[in-house]
Parts: sequence; structure tokens; C-alpha cells
Amino acid sequence: MNVNREEIITRKIWFVAFAFCLTMPEVLAQPTELLRLLQAVLLRDVHGRIDHFDADLVRHRLFMSALGNNTLGVFGLRSNKLIHTIRGLHEPQGVTYASRSNHIFVANGDDGTVRLFDGDYIQAAPDRSLHERCGR
Repeated sequence: MNVNREEIITRKIWFVAFAFCLTMPEVLAQPTELLRLLQAVLLRDVHGRIDHFDADLVRHRLFMSALGNNTLGVFGLRSNKLIHTIRGLHEPQGVTYASRSNHIFVANGDDGTVRLFDGDYIQAAPDRSLHERCGR
């Protein structure tokens, strides 16, 4: 069987179109309101761009990296208020909360460091940078 390249591409296009048609009823059956605004939180002291978020669902906290402020905001998910701000970061562009170790990792774009914070003592000064922890 000799199938040329154009015929293979045509078959692939038909396959994708067929698969799309099969999934359309599922897509159309979804509720039209997937997300709904429940409440707005005023960010008085946040200027410039904000970047990534992560959540601690056990302690009901939301972490927000505020790149324009060089800060990490910690919000109470039950109170819907800013409960703490970690200052002195360098363009925090990403935040990840590790629930098993209860640590907050903040990636800084300006100096290329990853800062590590203890999840219980976020008001304390941060632990050494990850770079320092690795002995470099």
C-alpha cells in the first residue's frame, strides 16, 4: 500500500475533526458559569504586576507573588484579607507551597535566587536562599 504524504496529512486532519465532533456534546453540556466571583479583595499596597499564586488548603492561605512590589502576599482564605507580607524579595515571579515539608518557595527573577520560607514562621526572616543551602 503506497500512501503519499498528502493523504496521510488529510487522514490526520479528518481524525482530529472527528475526535473534536465526538467531544463537542461534552463541552456543550458543561455549565456556562464555571467560575463565579464571590468577593473582591482590595490590594491597597500592591503596585505593578502580580505573577503567580499557590495555596495552602490545610491552613487556608493563599500566596501571591507581587513582582512589582518585590513582596509575597499571604492571604487568609477564610477572612479574605491580607494577613502577612514578606518583603525584600527581588522580582518574585513564582511561588510554590510544599505541603509535606510546610515550606514556601519563591523564585526571584531579578537575582535568579529561590528563597525558602518556613510555612509556620512566615513572619520570621527567611531561611537561607536555596543556593546557600546547597553549599554554593
